[in-house]
Amino acid sequence: MMWSLCGRQDVRKRGSKDPPFLTFTVPSGGGLYPLSLYLIVFRPSAGLGQGLYLWHKERSGLEVLRRGDLRAEAAGCVIGVDSRCLETASGMVCVAADLERSAGKYGNHAYDLVLLEAGHVMQNAYLFCAERSIGFVENYGFYADRLAALLRSNVRRISPIITGFFGLLPD
Repeated sequence: MMWSLCGRQDVRKRGSKDPPFLTFTVPSGGGLYPLSLYLIVFRPSAGLGQGLYLWHKERSGLEVLRRGDLRAEAAGCVIGVDSRCLETASGMVCVAADLERSAGKYGNHAYDLVLLEAGHVMQNAYLFCAERSIGFVENYGFYADRLAALLRSNVRRISPIITGFFGLLPD
């Protein structure tokens, strides 16, 4: 799933002997890729235990940041989410951005571009989950400071942009 949201693709023209060029499953203004993707696993599955993971898009892999049940901490970060959503979801995806990375090139338009990129990531999440009949819902209601604190285990300056819950069970 994380690869679908923002994964590395080595693209080569058909029949070309030129080396492939690196791109990703989502576009980025100026190729800056200021987004970071975090995965909070509530229910262990696919070989992943409960905890917080950072997605490394360049190498298409997850890094464990924290182990353990973080559902209560995640619940304290979100606003207006039905408790059934938190109870039934397999996990939560968090898209965060290093706004300074884009601001250096795009100034006042940096935030707009980051929002567009986050929208592309969420669209990929919906497409991936719909294809596999996995429930997914995005959520913009969260306490940014609390969520940033949860995600900042070992990373630089980040600003949460949007979250999504996946693996929702039907009522």
